[in-house]
Amino acid sequence: MSRLCVKNIPKYADEESIKKHFYKCFEKSGANGQITDVKVLKTKHGVSRKMAFIGFKDEKHAALARKYFHKSFMDTCKLSVEEALPYGDSKLSKPWSKHSKPVSSKAEVTVKKASSVPNSKTKDKKLQEFLALMQPKSKSQFWSNDDGPVSINDGNDTVPSPMDEGESERIAESAIPKARQEEVRAETNDQVQNHRGIAEDVADSGRLFVRNLSYSTTEDELKVYFEKYGSVVECHIPVDESKRSRGFGYITYLFAEHAVAAMTKLDMTIFQGRLLHIIPALSKQSNEEIKHVAGKGSSYQQEKEAERKKKAESHTVAWN
Repeated sequence: MSRLCVKNIPKYADEESIKKHFYKCFEKSGANGQITDVKVLKTKHGVSRKMAFIGFKDEKHAALARKYFHKSFMDTCKLSVEEALPYGDSKLSKPWSKHSKPVSSKAEVTVKKASSVPNSKTKDKKLQEFLALMQPKSKSQFWSNDDGPVSINDGNDTVPSPMDEGESERIAESAIPKARQEEVRAETNDQVQNHRGIAEDVADSGRLFVRNLSYSTTEDELKVYFEKYGSVVECHIPVDESKRSRGFGYITYLFAEHAVAAMTKLDMTIFQGRLLHIIPALSKQSNEEIKHVAGKGSSYQQEKEAERKKKAESHTVAWN
């Protein structure tokens, strides 16, 4: 793993001081290591939580730094250095701090859903009592005492059958306010439509937008990382005027289903010490579309060009 979790750092330590401290192991060992990311966790009030994440260019230098700094001291604080696990990993321990956001793995979500399914063999007495209390007054027995529900036989030998599972679920659902039921249904529908829309966007274009890249990441390295899920026909990392990476890139797959698989598997994974964020990208415009869009603004460009020529003609300063 190319990303480390460092605990018990000094409370006053910032990203720059931590980065400088961890570069010491490369200076002493002569290794040409590179730190790609440093993030100090803070509360909402900006106070350090004495924990940081450090990203490295490759796993070899991350392992070297872990071995060198684990149980070492930064000023008077004894550091604990561990490998950072990917987001949503099943090995992640349950957050205990009030500042931590709960992160549930896919396995935990599946277990929770399975445990929430009612079992027909087991009957919860408290649930039955709650359902009995939540019944309308017209159906409830107001003469029943605290010892339990009293059944009155009107002379018929038939005994009323116990509440079946389907009826109990309908009553339980009716106990929830209708406004809240509609809100939950709306949220669920929005989530389903959102995921479906994202998958459709990727399936249409086969193109991904990848952000939070290291500035030292090359197109060849990014292409090799994404080729695990299919044939990549194009990998592009935009650069600024100084030819430096802008920290994001575009990946285009030959088949759209490979792009969907790559986005599902690689989103929020660690690449060169940084967490990748992957979203669908728009289809690349053809040369005809680019010319058409550029032609819309030709009138403005022509006006600016005419104004520039007019100023040049009126400029009478001689060079000689």
